[in-house]
Amino acid sequence: MKPNSRFQRKPMLTNFRAIGIRFVWLAAGCAVILTACGKEEPPAVERIRAIKTHTVEESEAGFIRRFSGVVEAADKSSISFEVPGNVREVRINVGDRVSKGQVLAILDTRTYNLNVEAAEADLGRARVELADSRTDLDRLRRIAQQDPGAISQTAVDSAEAAYDSASKNVQFATSQLSLAKRDLAKTVLRAPFDGVIAERFVDAFNEVARGQRMFDIYVEGGMEVAISIPESEIKGIYPGMDSEIRFPTILGSLFNGDVTEISSVASVANAFPVKVTILEPGQ
Repeated sequence: MKPNSRFQRKPMLTNFRAIGIRFVWLAAGCAVILTACGKEEPPAVERIRAIKTHTVEESEAGFIRRFSGVVEAADKSSISFEVPGNVREVRINVGDRVSKGQVLAILDTRTYNLNVEAAEADLGRARVELADSRTDLDRLRRIAQQDPGAISQTAVDSAEAAYDSASKNVQFATSQLSLAKRDLAKTVLRAPFDGVIAERFVDAFNEVARGQRMFDIYVEGGMEVAISIPESEIKGIYPGMDSEIRFPTILGSLFNGDVTEISSVASVANAFPVKVTILEPGQ
């Protein structure tokens, strides 16, 4: 019966092994399912290395600033009468070239001629009074020398005071006559220098006041641009600063310029008046 016993044990071993193999496959199948059914792993985040950076940018001084302006003569003057009166004649118009000393306009001189005549009369009267006081003083001095007791010293002193007063009156009348003649001469308005009439603000028979603007005259050649710089930008503007001037009506025009005047007082809208002198055409 031993052979039979060995024969019966062999199948048992074979079955155990079969069961064991089946278990392994089942275990492997569950692992695959769990892996497939679990959450997907997030992708690896690339780690960025921290470094110190520097931003390179153009400084404020290198910015290009553009402003609009008005071209005007660099050397110009507003001309006016130094005395009031009625304009009798205007001899020039806008755009006329004038020479230094040329007559531009004339006031009515009748009132000023009368002032001169009155001053001359006052001077003549003062001179007569001076001569009379001089005669009285000389007479009293002569009597005092001839007969010291005949004339008191008080009378001589009074005559000397009258003579001094008459002398001062002559000086005053002379000054008044000089002023009257000067005012008469100021009724003729003359050009202060060679130039061109830019503006005219008066016509004949107009009543004008002393210092009222009559004409604008400028010297040919020198030109400048008047601009207004905002308060936020004025700190970057300085005298001698290089500039470029372009004229919209002249295609391709480019002129070099220098900042020559910077006002320290703001005007309209907190803008500072600045003037740029045009030097020469640029490239």
